[in-house]
Amino acid sequence: MVLRINRRNLIKIALLITTFSNSQFLMSRGLDNPILYIGFAILLYLIYFKSFKWKREKKRFLLFCTVSILFSIGIILQDMNNTTKMRLVISMLIISSTAILSYGVMNSLYDLRAAVYGILDGLVLVLILSIITGTSVTSGVTEGLVAFGFSGGMEHKNVLGMDLFAIISGLMIYRKFYKKLKSDFITIIISLLFLALSHARVAWLLFIIFVLLLNLDEIKKISKRQRKVIIPIIFIVGIVLAVFLFRYLNSNSVNMAIRVQGLINWINYFNGDRFHLLFGNAALAWADTGYGYVENVRRVTGWNGTLEMGILGVLVKNGILGLVGYALIYIYYVKCARVIKNIDIKVAAISLIIVAIFSMVTESFMINTAVVYGTYMYLTISSLICEKTTITGKSINNRYKLSRGSSR
Repeated sequence: MVLRINRRNLIKIALLITTFSNSQFLMSRGLDNPILYIGFAILLYLIYFKSFKWKREKKRFLLFCTVSILFSIGIILQDMNNTTKMRLVISMLIISSTAILSYGVMNSLYDLRAAVYGILDGLVLVLILSIITGTSVTSGVTEGLVAFGFSGGMEHKNVLGMDLFAIISGLMIYRKFYKKLKSDFITIIISLLFLALSHARVAWLLFIIFVLLLNLDEIKKISKRQRKVIIPIIFIVGIVLAVFLFRYLNSNSVNMAIRVQGLINWINYFNGDRFHLLFGNAALAWADTGYGYVENVRRVTGWNGTLEMGILGVLVKNGILGLVGYALIYIYYVKCARVIKNIDIKVAAISLIIVAIFSMVTESFMINTAVVYGTYMYLTISSLICEKTTITGKSINNRYKLSRGSSR
């Protein structure tokens, strides 16, 4: 069997490689970054040479430049060695590229399905490698009913959980809006099983939120008069539940409490230090002290607060300017999603956007190039919100209509 090296297969290979690079075995031997960069090299090739329309998309390119500057200026101004600066700036350019310029990489639901199975294949390879090398396939759990969670040989159980959520969400979109395949249904069930074994509670919470949001289009079956009453009620109830959930987790979950405390510690420590609040303190986090990123920061800000929260990660690396950059990305997403003509694709896009924003509050995977979840989310959202990406003269939304119509 000969694998055709076309755009769709390159997407699958790129996400397979980036997933595989997060193997605990590879990371322990320092082989993760070289493999990760190979995956991103393929993705950047698809973005810059195969999909982005340089002459047509000047506004989008301007947004990319603005966000990249906001992401990178704080890093450049830090007092640290040039190698570290270059590595951090490259990682930020990768995020801004996949988040803003990748709108034409996946231009059909077929491509989305290929991307999902690329992640799945990567996870399978990591598990096989871990079994062969005797690498642990579990990681510790700080609270809950069990003492460990299944990691599948990945860096951490939460990484596996978020990658599994990426697989599940992509296949659910494909099944809901195009074709229900038995193989995809089996994959979703198996993924849910391993998600349960991972004990990655944040991934489960995101899954529940995603399922609820993805089915909001059922409201269109209700009469317009009833919608005027039901939609505001749903909106108010949703806000109340979100506030209640956050307060409950903050009061009863040690994990959530120490994440919030980590953010508070950072703000308190640098209160009055306008430079580091504005530009971040990457020099502190990546200082050559013999310790890692986490230890470098917590030794200064305090051990009673962790660094998993994405918002805190942005403040550490990029400062408030970095938060502005991410805000511009999500404003751009929402603005584009609002004008999508196909209500089904609009629901899918908005569902992922909300989940991505929620991810920034709970985890750091949306700002971490080493974890494929963030890359997958940016690629998928960017593709879903795009009206102008073409493959055969039709946008992803029009292509959806044609595909669905032809399947009946």
